[in-house]
Amino acid sequence: MAIVVPVLEMHETVRSNTRPAVLERKTRPIVMDDAAAPIEEALRRSGADLTFFLWNSADMFGDRWPWAWIFFPECYPVASHLRSVRREQAEMPFTLYGFEPDPVPAGWVPCVGAVMPMTREVLSEAASRSPMFESAWSVLADRSPTGHWACLSDPLDEKWLESVRDPVSVG
Repeated sequence: MAIVVPVLEMHETVRSNTRPAVLERKTRPIVMDDAAAPIEEALRRSGADLTFFLWNSADMFGDRWPWAWIFFPECYPVASHLRSVRREQAEMPFTLYGFEPDPVPAGWVPCVGAVMPMTREVLSEAASRSPMFESAWSVLADRSPTGHWACLSDPLDEKWLESVRDPVSVG
């Protein structure tokens, strides 16, 4: 069964490396719930770390964090399907676990490790359009639209996965 834990705000003051040094207040996402162990394990299997992942994505999004970070138990070759489900790229960005190859080969398609719906409504709509999001939606549907959440989705159905799998996928 999918799991969900709250993502909290950690406030810290950071001193810059510049001269003169500047103090800057930062708000970072953090998970303090022991129930997140399965999420951490799924990320660890892929060479990633939950806190590092949350902090990097928060830095990328700036002041607008996603409503939820949905992690999959493994990186799935379904980027084309996900692109067909979401309405706008900015509404539901996704990423692979790890890094893209350098140089990126022609025709390379990233796998999907984590999806970040920016609002509750975006995930609701995605779940109505694809079984990919049914598991996550089942545990997130009743969560506050003003909170932030980390979710480990159930594994995707293998038969369904075969029907939407990207033809070329690495990573």
